[in-house]
Amino acid sequence: MDNNAYLSNLRKTRENLLAEFYQYAYNSSEQCGSKEVANRIYEAIYDVEQLIFSLESHNREMSPMTLQFNDLKAKHPEATLLFRCGDFYEAYNEDAKTCAKILGITLTWRNSKGAHDYDTYEGAMAGFPRHALDTYLPKLIRAGKRVAICDQLEDPKLTKKVQRGITELVTPGINN
Repeated sequence: MDNNAYLSNLRKTRENLLAEFYQYAYNSSEQCGSKEVANRIYEAIYDVEQLIFSLESHNREMSPMTLQFNDLKAKHPEATLLFRCGDFYEAYNEDAKTCAKILGITLTWRNSKGAHDYDTYEGAMAGFPRHALDTYLPKLIRAGKRVAICDQLEDPKLTKKVQRGITELVTPGINN
């Protein structure tokens, strides 16, 4: 599920919780426990609003390309995603760590200043020229990795935001 669909679901959940809250908070008959239920619902509304705020601010900080990568990665979380950017295939975050280790390529960081997150590898990058795919892809497959190849589906010269999609999903075979 992409971030926009997730945000939409969270907003619907908030509306449903608000309706429940009003039902319990302003119930004219004093039912046993209705105030406790209303307080719990209010706390849930607060938690949902915090999630909505966090996702909205996170989306504002991400570039359209990063959002595209995250959406594609969410569809194939188990695969190492090779993301085509111009003349290069790039891997990001945890996939960058995997590629750097297996392929022997350099691991870099989007933010070269400040501390790097070595727990999640958020902001890590590793890449290679697109013409070297036939050299690097077999190495990932031999290492037992499932690889999703994401290519540009439009000519970057004709549009500002290039559409990308998974064009190939390569999995290791079974050796007997």
